[in-house]
Amino acid sequence: SPRGSSRGGRAREGSPRLQANPYDGPFAVMQGLQREVHELRALLKEEKEQRMSEVRQFHDVVDLLRDTVAKEVTERKAQCHALTNDLIVLRSSHQKAVDELKHSCRSHFDQFNQILQDEMRDRKAAEDLSVTREQAADMERRHDSSMIRQEFGMYKSQFSSFRDDLCGRIDEMCHCMEFILAHLAKVSHASEITQNVTSFFRSKRTGSTLSSPRAAPLDERVSLSTNQTEQVQMSKALSRTSWGTMKSAYTATRASSRPRSA
Repeated sequence: SPRGSSRGGRAREGSPRLQANPYDGPFAVMQGLQREVHELRALLKEEKEQRMSEVRQFHDVVDLLRDTVAKEVTERKAQCHALTNDLIVLRSSHQKAVDELKHSCRSHFDQFNQILQDEMRDRKAAEDLSVTREQAADMERRHDSSMIRQEFGMYKSQFSSFRDDLCGRIDEMCHCMEFILAHLAKVSHASEITQNVTSFFRSKRTGSTLSSPRAAPLDERVSLSTNQTEQVQMSKALSRTSWGTMKSAYTATRASSRPRSA
C-alpha cells in the first residue's frame, strides 16, 4: 500500500539495514502490476457491462427482427400461397385455352384438309371429265370428218355420174335434134313440093293458070319454094351450130372437170 511504502521509505531512510532490501523492487513492480490489474478489472467490468447492455439491445433488436421476419415470412408465405393458387388457376385456364386452341386448330385443319381433298378430288374428276369430253369430241369430230369425206366423195361421184349422164343426154338430145331437124327439113320440103304440085294441078284443072289473080306463076312458086328451102337449111344450119356449140362447151367442161376430180 502507499502507507506501507512510505513507512518503508522512512525506515530505509532511518535505518541503513533496510536500505539494502532486495525485494523492494519486485514488490514495487508487483504493486504496480496489482494496480494495473485492478484498473484492468474495472475497465473490463465496465466493458462487460457495456457489452452486456449492447448485447441486450442486440437481443431486443434480434427479437424484434425475428418477430418482423416471422410476420414477413407469414405474409410472404400467404402471398406465395396466393400466387401459387393464382398460378395454378392461370395455368389451368391457359392449359384449357391451349387445349381449346389445339382442338379448334385441329378441327379447322381437319376441315381445311377435307375441303382441300374434296377440291382436289373435284378438280381431278373435272379434269378427267374434260379429258373424256375432249376425247369424245375429238372422236366425234373425226367421225364427222370421215362421214363428211365419205358424203363428199359420194356426192362427188354422184355429181360426176350425173354430169356424165347429163352430157350423154345432151349428146342424145343433140343427135335427136339433128335427126328431127333433118326429118323436119325433109317433111317441109316435101310439103312445099306437094303444095306447089297441088296448086299447080288445081290451077291447071280450072284453066285459070294464067288469068287467075290468086294463082301465082310457076316460076314465082318455084322461087318461093327455093327460098323456103334455103330458109329451112339456114335454120337447120343455125340449129346445128347452136347445138354443136353447146355440145362442144359441155364436152370441154367435162374434159376440164375430169382431171380435177382425178
